[in-house]
Amino acid sequence: MEVLLAYQMEVLENLKKAEKNYKKTPKERIKKPYLETRLDNLEQLWTVFKDGHKSIIGKVTLKDKQHSYFTEDIYEEFEELYVSYKTLLKEALQPYVASTSETSSVTPKLSAEQTSESDKPVSTPISTNFSSRGLEPSQVLLATVSVWAYNEYGYKQQLRGLLDQGSQASFVSESVVQLLGLSRKHVSGSVSGIGGGSHTNVKHMVSLRVVSRHNPEVSIQVNAYVLRSVTSLLPSTELHSPDWLHLDKIPLADPGYATPSKIDILLGAEVYSEILLDGIVRHNKILAQNTTLGWVLSGRVSKNSTSADNGIITMHLHLSGEELLRKFWEMENEPNLIQKKMTDTEKQCEEFYDKTTTRDKEGRFIVKLPFDKEDPECQYGKSVIIATRRYEYLERKLQQDPTLKETYNNVLQEYLTMNHMTPIKKEDVDNPKAVYLPHHAVVRQDKDTSKVRVVFDGSCKGLNNFSLNDNLMVGPKLQQDLRHILMRWRSHRICIVADIVKMFRMVKVNSEDTDFQRIVWRPQANEPLQHFKLLRVTFGTACAPYLAVKTLQRLADEEHARFPTASSITKRDFYIDDLLTGCIVGCGPTVRPIRMDCARDHQGKNIYPKAVEVEA
Repeated sequence: MEVLLAYQMEVLENLKKAEKNYKKTPKERIKKPYLETRLDNLEQLWTVFKDGHKSIIGKVTLKDKQHSYFTEDIYEEFEELYVSYKTLLKEALQPYVASTSETSSVTPKLSAEQTSESDKPVSTPISTNFSSRGLEPSQVLLATVSVWAYNEYGYKQQLRGLLDQGSQASFVSESVVQLLGLSRKHVSGSVSGIGGGSHTNVKHMVSLRVVSRHNPEVSIQVNAYVLRSVTSLLPSTELHSPDWLHLDKIPLADPGYATPSKIDILLGAEVYSEILLDGIVRHNKILAQNTTLGWVLSGRVSKNSTSADNGIITMHLHLSGEELLRKFWEMENEPNLIQKKMTDTEKQCEEFYDKTTTRDKEGRFIVKLPFDKEDPECQYGKSVIIATRRYEYLERKLQQDPTLKETYNNVLQEYLTMNHMTPIKKEDVDNPKAVYLPHHAVVRQDKDTSKVRVVFDGSCKGLNNFSLNDNLMVGPKLQQDLRHILMRWRSHRICIVADIVKMFRMVKVNSEDTDFQRIVWRPQANEPLQHFKLLRVTFGTACAPYLAVKTLQRLADEEHARFPTASSITKRDFYIDDLLTGCIVGCGPTVRPIRMDCARDHQGKNIYPKAVEVEA
């Protein structure tokens, strides 16, 4: 297993090198044959990686899942890099293909008659139901297919699909939409679990042509809603192939039906009805159905299953105007009239903050992390192992960009200089309950101040599959929606804009909780790895926005007697750390940013104001 995992990591590094070398390629070398060769090489890497992943899934044990291949989700990283690199190559190849697309006889552009149906407004409720894992202790085989998918310009991609005759709609993953460069049509809807649980918004629909692998003359035009992912791997575990069919002699719709793999597209009832042919074979609990895409298999494979991970996935898509009208009504109404009730957890978080927050002699607030239980599981996950691996990977990446490395180190050095981070004493390094946070760089060239920000990954799970964020309460939403603040800001004759510098880091974390915010870092790769703990509210933890905003509002409440105007503005016109306020002509607009100095005097926050005049 260790050899397989190491090989997968090597394939990932090869993909990174390939993309990096392509970006360095001189423009005069980028021609059609060059791009096609790189696409072929990319597909070979993707095939090798997928085959390796299938082998690993079939042999993985609980102990193996502690490897960084699983803890750092290398499969998802590879897939994202594959999609972005392939999109880059396809875009570069587009000018060479566009000139010949009109004469192409294989996959012509969609005609007006073909696309007219997909352009009609969507208003009817649509539901889809499918199970990705058996509810009973057995191995269940779902009807999967392998097809070619074409876009309107003739690009094709092999996809793995799930047939669902209980679905009124078809769905496709975001990665497929990007790979094929499909044109999107805007829709408004939401996907929810059974019983009306959590919701996922659906914003786009695409049209693509699905072609049989066995008979290229068989093609179906599919209108599909776009989801980030359709479902988890299917099947969930390696299945035992049925021995009653001569599988090597009949054209199977999905030759890899028994190996766990991702689903790219879900084909609903409207497609199912078009592909059915005469021919059904039954054996015990297995059903083989003949279709234009090949023979599809479904049913119970065996009564014994080694997997205890049983569950069902059910989705309901509702597309109607009622929800949209309600949102427009809320937008037009005064936001203060819209009452939002807090959940029990949010109330608990508010009570915890009020009970535990204090101020030091300088007036700075000290907060405790709002854990959802007294003994959080995250402290038993040995997160230092994962954080160290992640940092070593980050370090290798920074070595390739000396400028970014220098800037990154300067940011962390600033943490030390400002006493926002402190080294761990040698005798405390081996604390078994300490929680370590991986960190990485986020580069924003559009920023005037901090172009490189260090972000800490509070969602990184430990070896026991619990992260710091899993045990933290998020807290309620305390500020109005940005749209309300912007509409009110635009009504001022004189507009005032200000920004609180390093807002999160202006709030101290109680010393009892700083061991939940440890990191590893070293300025140079040849130095020993050093351990630190963050002393301030940390960007990347689930509760950080709540703690920062709540502290700002607490400051406004406590200073209301001294600065009533500034207090009101702080509670009404802030969105996180951005102030959007103003006044009419003649009210002395420069007074307000001066009054806001109370936040600097008592809380150590800097506010950079500037006033601009707008049309009334």
